[in-house]
Amino acid sequence: MKKNISQRKVLKTRIALIFLGFIILTLLEFVRLYFLQVANYERFTAMAQGQYVSRNSHFFDRGNIFFKDRNGGLFSVAAVASGYKIAINPKKIENPDTVFNKLSKYINLNEKTFFKKATKKDDPYEEVAFKVEKEVAEKIAEEKISGVILVPQRWRVYPAKNMAAQTIGFLAYGEDGKLSGRYGLEKYYNDTLSRDDKKLKVNFFAAMFKQVQEWLSEKEVKGDIVTSIDPTVQKFLTDTLSSVKNDEGAEFAAGIIMKSQTGEIVALGSVPDFDLNNFQKENPALFKNLLVENVYEMGSIIKPVTIAAGVDAGVINKNSTYNDKGYVVVDGHKIYNYDKKGRGKNTTMSEVLAHSLNTGVVFVMQKLGKERFRDYFLKLDLAQETGIDLPYEASNLIENLYSPRNIEYATASFGQGIALTPISAIRALNAVATGYLVQPHVVVEIQTNTGLAYKKDYFDMRTKVFSDKATKTVASMLVEAVDKTLKGGKLSIKEYSIAVKTGTAQVSDGKSGYLEDGVLHTFVGYFPAYDPEYTILLMLMKPQEHKYSSQTLSVPFFDIVKFLINYYDIKPDRI
Repeated sequence: MKKNISQRKVLKTRIALIFLGFIILTLLEFVRLYFLQVANYERFTAMAQGQYVSRNSHFFDRGNIFFKDRNGGLFSVAAVASGYKIAINPKKIENPDTVFNKLSKYINLNEKTFFKKATKKDDPYEEVAFKVEKEVAEKIAEEKISGVILVPQRWRVYPAKNMAAQTIGFLAYGEDGKLSGRYGLEKYYNDTLSRDDKKLKVNFFAAMFKQVQEWLSEKEVKGDIVTSIDPTVQKFLTDTLSSVKNDEGAEFAAGIIMKSQTGEIVALGSVPDFDLNNFQKENPALFKNLLVENVYEMGSIIKPVTIAAGVDAGVINKNSTYNDKGYVVVDGHKIYNYDKKGRGKNTTMSEVLAHSLNTGVVFVMQKLGKERFRDYFLKLDLAQETGIDLPYEASNLIENLYSPRNIEYATASFGQGIALTPISAIRALNAVATGYLVQPHVVVEIQTNTGLAYKKDYFDMRTKVFSDKATKTVASMLVEAVDKTLKGGKLSIKEYSIAVKTGTAQVSDGKSGYLEDGVLHTFVGYFPAYDPEYTILLMLMKPQEHKYSSQTLSVPFFDIVKFLINYYDIKPDRI
């Protein structure tokens, strides 16, 4: 009797396990159908419609690139468009003139090229137009033109056109004959964005498991990329840069807006820029991201780094004084203040930043000593790239920090003789603002086609560089300069503490000297000054109308600050 009861329990357990397995298989089948019918709908539909009609054709697919607004809404800046290409079968065309005239009502055709192809009577297939929108193709189909073939086509499209063009990059054929990302995010995340037709036949569950493994091990994942760039902020920055460039007759204007605590880039770019949808017609020199791929001697915006190092090391404080004669002699070389004027025996460190005194930061460098001065600059990772997720990042030129002479350290203290990428410069100055070295980055999330999302916690990647005392001291000095000195205090915002530093630097001639016909204006700032949310860097190359950056970039900078305050609803930090 007990044996029968035991056998019944075993039977019931087996039935329950079989039933559970059936439920699991059913759920998995639903998941499989979802990815077949929803996630990969466009792909399989295009194949069913005869995507392979044309010679050497293939199903084109690629991941999307998104900007993200303040509410988390996604704005597509690189996507795949669907439409048609127009082909002809010369064998079936009796009157090429008639066909040309009918097609020309809807699309632009090169007459010479069309007739050359239309008269190839031994060739059954010639392509005459590409990237034709669906609505236009439908009108052509209604004409029922003999010998005209409509072939489904997909291609890369950039809805934002010029917006952040150097950051987004584009898709193009290279010298290797392959279609891939050539600049910007398209290049850096090419493996993530690219798709392989052959993988369509891979077992769904095996593919999903592989993607999970890649996600967990932080390897490259296929999917769409979501950036931290806010389209509204990006547009405001671009418009501001365009305005100041035109007003000043400058060679270029550029800027970066970064979240101070995390290194997220909410806007960056330079003008002139170009339309990503028509990059073939543009000057290739415009494709380069000047903020990442070029180095510049940044000038006096580096002075807060020197002051912060001095405070952090305890060799100076806000009220430390020195005798400013208007010049200082180092290794037999005279280094002057910008106006060649001295402020006297009791010149304070606050005055050094407020009036951008070269003699003052040389004094601080000498108090630190060459080795300790160099160590602080190296703590800011100036000897290596920032690792921002954009291609072709240049290396900083800081050989002068290893010189046995004093003069190289003296010039480095006010931003000359060492050349930095703008992204490296804003990272270093952001460390003065927050005390931490952050990881600048553009992409915040990768969304895979399996529904998984991959994110990194950049906040935990921060490294402490300056003490709180150093950051607060420098902030108070820079805020004081805004409230009392910059434009006579007229730009100060009563409810917000804003720290800024201007810079006007000589431009290297690429050899061993400097150009005589132009300077680089730089301007850096952060706010609220004592607990920063945003750090901003602006640049203007060879302005023609004004001599100093305080004249050219002060108003644009504060326009951006006011915009960010309103757009992000940033609360006042002083009343």
